Amino acid sequence: MYRSVKHLDTSLDKLAQEATRISDSYNPLGSKIILGEGSVKDSIRKRPRKKMITQKLNLALIEVAKNKGDTKMEKRYRNTWYCQSHITTHNGKAYGNYCKNRFCLVCLGIRKADMINRYYPIIEKWKQPHFLTLTVKAQPNQNLQKWMDGMKKALTKILKRCQKRFERNRGPKLIGVYSLECNFNPIRKTYNPHFHILTANKEIANRIKEEWLQIWTPKYALPYLQKIRKVKDTGKDLVETIKYGAKIFIDPTMKKKKGMKSKTPHKIYAAGLHEIYKAMDNKRLFGSFGFRLPKEEPKVKKEKIVFDFQEWNYVPEIADYVNNETGQLMTSFIPDQSLETILNEIDTSSS
Repeated sequence: MYRSVKHLDTSLDKLAQEATRISDSYNPLGSKIILGEGSVKDSIRKRPRKKMITQKLNLALIEVAKNKGDTKMEKRYRNTWYCQSHITTHNGKAYGNYCKNRFCLVCLGIRKADMINRYYPIIEKWKQPHFLTLTVKAQPNQNLQKWMDGMKKALTKILKRCQKRFERNRGPKLIGVYSLECNFNPIRKTYNPHFHILTANKEIANRIKEEWLQIWTPKYALPYLQKIRKVKDTGKDLVETIKYGAKIFIDPTMKKKKGMKSKTPHKIYAAGLHEIYKAMDNKRLFGSFGFRLPKEEPKVKKEKIVFDFQEWNYVPEIADYVNNETGQLMTSFIPDQSLETILNEIDTSSS
């Protein structure tokens, strides 16, 4: 099928956007009320792939939630399945409704881009940034939420304790950003919650690591697994820090070595992801310490009436958006065979 692409303007004010309003107020015939600042060309081109993965993943998550009798998470997975199923384009930008869930790749991408834009100007000024990983021993699913709560409390305790020492001239001022993540081990059926922390220098990373090991002791956190390295690419490590949640594609052999690509096709383990998303529900996973972002002007939901617009619906069978009037395809995205195989073979067995 021939795939044509609309000309989309590349101007961008903000990466994050608000949803198109569904309004019952009066507006002229042939017009549309849109709300927010919209997404631009580069973001729109990537959307069909993210939408495809998100829908396939959430269908599997819905199945897992139903089998476990988890109606709350099932409802949220269904909401995400519909996220960005319909969009409106105007002046090269796209507008639509967003679910804002962690298991939506579209919303996750928007959130990550916004956070990078906000934090990178500060972090790039740090002279000797270091990357710190803090973890505990792997846990079964029934212990996961308890351990995540405990890890967050431990980090908060460390930051408060070190702040008091700094105020008494007994230690460095801790400056950094952190995120709580979790990986699933499909062989052992265990979970590895961990922190990624980007610090302003090595002294801060060492201090946090020492405090962490004092709290957990080798019984719960092996010293050699708490790792510190110097940052060589600030942008790359910032992205690593704010991945925000869980890894979706996993090497089933768990033998991937650092810097090397696994030859084994990756898989998606929906039951494992469900346990992680459930444990992370209502938790703030990303935070900063030792500095404040510049104050931003309050976001005003700008709405306007437009006449020159187009409506598009996402069609799962072709993994693309189709123009409601012309039948035109929005992008030239064609999923590769390996991705389709992974998405058609999602593992929903018990974790």
